[in-house]
Amino acid sequence: MDVAHTGANIVLCSRGSTVHLFFVDPVDNKGLYYRTSTDNGATWGSAVKIVTPAITETIWLAADIAPDGDIVLFHVDDSHKVYVTRKTTSWS
Repeated sequence: MDVAHTGANIVLCSRGSTVHLFFVDPVDNKGLYYRTSTDNGATWGSAVKIVTPAITETIWLAADIAPDGDIVLFHVDDSHKVYVTRKTTSWS
């Protein structure tokens, strides 16, 4: 049975007044983008493409901020493989 994924593919995490937004490219369903706000979401910076996985589709996202301030993004593809992308000073 084929099941189409219809999730929003958006995730937020925050610390203090800084909010981090991650979302999947709505056109290809796999490119991952990042935006940040330093005023509780009142205004947002430009979207930055952080990764385009060599997959068919991103179906799930989760994000968290580590105690040292690093941001960790978890994403799962349509074959249920888990990827981890981490930001210290830049995305890697």
